[in-house]
Amino acid sequence: MQLFSRNIPTFYGLIWAVLIHILGAAILTLTGNTIIAAAICVYSLLLYFYYIVSSDVGWRFLPRSISLPFCLFLFWQIIIVLRGLFGGGVEMSFNGYFSYYAVNYLFILPILIPFVSLIRFDFRLFSYFKKMAIPLCVVFFLLVLIFFKELLLANYSLESSLIDSTSGYKGEQLGIRSLVAILVSIAPIFLFSSKCFMYLPSKINKCVLVAVFLTLLLALRAAGRGYIIEILMHLFILGYLYLANNRGSNLFIRFWTIFLISFAIIAFYFMNASSLFLYITERGLDDSRSLVETGFIKDFNRDVWDWILGRGLYGTYRTSVNLKGFDNRLWMETGYLYLILKGGIINLGLYVWVLFSTFVRGFFKSQNLLCKGAALFVLLQIIMLYPFGLPAFSLNYLLLWFFIGLLNKSRFRNLSDLQIKKLFT
Repeated sequence: MQLFSRNIPTFYGLIWAVLIHILGAAILTLTGNTIIAAAICVYSLLLYFYYIVSSDVGWRFLPRSISLPFCLFLFWQIIIVLRGLFGGGVEMSFNGYFSYYAVNYLFILPILIPFVSLIRFDFRLFSYFKKMAIPLCVVFFLLVLIFFKELLLANYSLESSLIDSTSGYKGEQLGIRSLVAILVSIAPIFLFSSKCFMYLPSKINKCVLVAVFLTLLLALRAAGRGYIIEILMHLFILGYLYLANNRGSNLFIRFWTIFLISFAIIAFYFMNASSLFLYITERGLDDSRSLVETGFIKDFNRDVWDWILGRGLYGTYRTSVNLKGFDNRLWMETGYLYLILKGGIINLGLYVWVLFSTFVRGFFKSQNLLCKGAALFVLLQIIMLYPFGLPAFSLNYLLLWFFIGLLNKSRFRNLSDLQIKKLFT
């Protein structure tokens, strides 16, 4: 497939750009090969910019009701970047700057994602999604098989893995969590496809559901609380769509019965096969955020303007981490506090304004289940701001802003389920 081509839908090309960037970051994380990782990440960003620049982009594709908060949000992101670039910044090596600007998916790259909402929607995208679903599932299954031994036999111990303020993990545990993070980063495609089940053939739906189920098991295997909560909430959205689409039938009951039985069997195996269950319990009960959040609040309370305006792109806060002294941190794991750190309550307020108004419009003013499922996905991102939900250069964040653009188009919201099903052919 020729990626530098105008013959494919813009958003489809952007998905591949983000997937390639995930590959580059994965190579850096798992092998430490900076040259190959840098080349792949730079290529992915060039690809991303190519599709944005060459596409039909404009404010006219958004209604006035969302244009104001959206415009203010983008303007504030530019202010955040400028404050970081001209406000002194942080001293680091060339490799550090390159990593922050080209590889790190949490630093400046997420600011590129919201422009997706301004792209003119191409209805061919749905047929491309249909073609993409099974190949991506196959790649995902192959990756899990390749690393199956590492994923299954890893030893979990909270005491032996907590070490520092950067990752909180070391050695084998860090590698396994990084590996799971890479695999789970593909999951938003499956989660999106699962919400399109009423428009897709049965074989695709079965493949996608297996991928979603496997993703949940991977999240359990790494004891990633954020992954587990988010995937479970996606499954509840999926359950709602099944119920709404199959009123008067027992398909919904059959589906959830099979799911719960299968999940119980596999979870029971893991609990008895390793120390996973103990590790999940430890991680679930371990309060690893209070110290950081308390330090953040105390540091910000020194100046009320920090709460209002934030501290910019390179903004840091002083806090105690893991009871090992104080540290100045660029990151905050809690989503809503991270938004405040970089752009203050103004940043958080504009972000929630755009998302919540999109949810209301997509859920209550739409005529098809795809819009309602997408609207619930948008609402989920607001809920996940505590305790997770960081903006990132990822498929999840890309889908969020794609849905924001889509749900604010009355033409799409007014389509019936039958009309949308025809778009998938």
